[in-house]
Amino acid sequence: MKNTKYNWNNNEIIKKYFKCLKDIIRCKDENKKLELMLDKQNIEDMLFFTILKIPNFSIFNNLKNDILFDKQFISDETTEFQQKKIKEFIEVSLNNNFKISSIFQVTHDYDIINYCLNFLDTISNELEKELINSIKNNSLFLNNNRHEKDYAGATYYLDNLNYYEICLNTMSNNIIALCHELAHGHVNNIAKRKFNNNNNVILYREVSSLLIEFYANNYLYNNNLITYDEYVSNFNDFFLVNVYNSIEIIDVLYSISIDNNFNINKKNIEKYIEFKMKENENYNFDVKELTELPLKHHLIYLYSFMIALGIYYNYKDNQKEGLKVAFDIMRNVNDQNEEEMLKNYNINPFDSLNKYIDENNELIKKMNN
Repeated sequence: MKNTKYNWNNNEIIKKYFKCLKDIIRCKDENKKLELMLDKQNIEDMLFFTILKIPNFSIFNNLKNDILFDKQFISDETTEFQQKKIKEFIEVSLNNNFKISSIFQVTHDYDIINYCLNFLDTISNELEKELINSIKNNSLFLNNNRHEKDYAGATYYLDNLNYYEICLNTMSNNIIALCHELAHGHVNNIAKRKFNNNNNVILYREVSSLLIEFYANNYLYNNNLITYDEYVSNFNDFFLVNVYNSIEIIDVLYSISIDNNFNINKKNIEKYIEFKMKENENYNFDVKELTELPLKHHLIYLYSFMIALGIYYNYKDNQKEGLKVAFDIMRNVNDQNEEEMLKNYNINPFDSLNKYIDENNELIKKMNN
């Protein structure tokens, strides 16, 4: 496979790690120390999971503690406005006629960087410069890993520099994955990495990254870089991966987390799932599946997807402006202005979801004819 020359300077990263440790010990400014601690965590993730290739084992073995963590997240890091929209979006997502496309195996062997630069040149000078700078600074790693990881890419921010890892496996289109991560990097720069910290607008973390996936998919198809079937599969996956595959689990976790009277134990949760199954057989999952990922993870992608979808259909014919809107929202949103911002940009996720599902189903119908 091509593109294997892009790599991190591992020695430099290790040096930065030890410098970061020294700086933390010497630092007297508490705010600066918090920034350094974020750098330390990012470097450790890079060292352990990518450079040293230590498997990332996430073990959740205490059901009650995990649900209490979810409850705390809802209480401390979401707003009433967000909670209302989440509840509505869950209900709409559970009750639709969304069709699933056939699985498409990605097997491309092309120049990821040049194609990505060509696309970014049409939509964002900032992201184009970010990619160019990452290459100059040896902060882009195209990881031709033999064993597929459970993610397509990752972004790490430290010393005012974004580090990117893109996994060259068959999980997803590599250009789409790279654009997704570059959007994270740009938001780190313009929003002072506020989405790396716990706060009550954390649910907006993936907005620009999910939005640019739509745009990159359109570009690849319109320029004959992917087939119609792959275009449809990608379009289908955007909802499938971020919402649909986990929507029943999200519904159960969210319902329990906002119910202060729910007595958290395995028996009660099993009863609740059985109750849900009477309405919908898709709720047929084991209790342990509820805590494979925290509710926070699920809701960040669900909420960001619904905002990105609203932007996508508002600016479908002006993608450059749509991306600017996403960046503006992410840079400026706070718990006092979020409702007004979305209203000013006329973002209606529920209307947009209906448009998306209709378009998705038509694409699949055409693919199968």
